[in-house]
Amino acid sequence: MNKYEIIYQEKNKKLKKILEIKGQLDNSYLPKNLISIRRKTKEVKTFKDEIVINILNELNLILHSNINFNEALKIVDNSRHDEQSKEFINLIYKLLIEQKDVETTLKDLKINETVKLFFILISKTGEIKNNLNALNTILKEEKSLKSKFLKKLSYPIFLFASFIFSLIALFSFVIPKFKNLIKEENASFATKSLFFMENMFSN
Repeated sequence: MNKYEIIYQEKNKKLKKILEIKGQLDNSYLPKNLISIRRKTKEVKTFKDEIVINILNELNLILHSNINFNEALKIVDNSRHDEQSKEFINLIYKLLIEQKDVETTLKDLKINETVKLFFILISKTGEIKNNLNALNTILKEEKSLKSKFLKKLSYPIFLFASFIFSLIALFSFVIPKFKNLIKEENASFATKSLFFMENMFSN
């Protein structure tokens, strides 16, 4: 399905309408006094990992209290008020209760790949409780690994930033003052090299 934004004029007023058509756009779809046509690209809906993980974790905990899945989903839905959480809960309802086709429903959505595989697995097996429990274990492990990786990565980034800052301070403040005290022609090779690098930096 292709979507177009049509701007046209009618009774001295500029109007806009959205056309959704299959195949190519031709004159039979277009109004008179056309001003412009703009094809609208598909919007990819993104679900944040934090929201997805929290909702699935809540569902998992409620299901282990021997509450059926429909009721568990309603409880989680009632506890959430932000738009993205409501949309993700609605997605779960479509996939696991209405049993919509997983590939088609998730085609234009950006969501954690592990969660996508979870929905595909449930659509094939029909087993929600055990698969949801396993998924939560995997998601927690993924989150922990990402956190550890970012902590380890932060130290070399800090060292590199410190190194760059030191170079800037050296070439901007220290060497220019040092340069005034020593005549370049009388300096050693190492000092001349340092002055050369400072000259390149300043230029």
